[in-house]
Amino acid sequence: ATVCFLPAYSPDLNPIEKMWSKVKQFLRSAEARTSAELLAAIAAALLTVTAQDALNWFASCGYSFI
Repeated sequence: ATVCFLPAYSPDLNPIEKMWSKVKQFLRSAEARTSAELLAAIAAALLTVTAQDALNWFASCGYSFI
């Protein structure tokens, strides 16, 4: 058996962190102040995430889809 050390965690190499960054930026700009406004803003924020965004995030993190 051998021990393999994993590299330190880096949010720059994790595509989901990039997605949440986009969603949080949208939510900040929406300035929702009530529960109903917040739920609507969350739904709208999630709709801004596109398949092209996901592909770009994975590519920027070094993933290859070939």
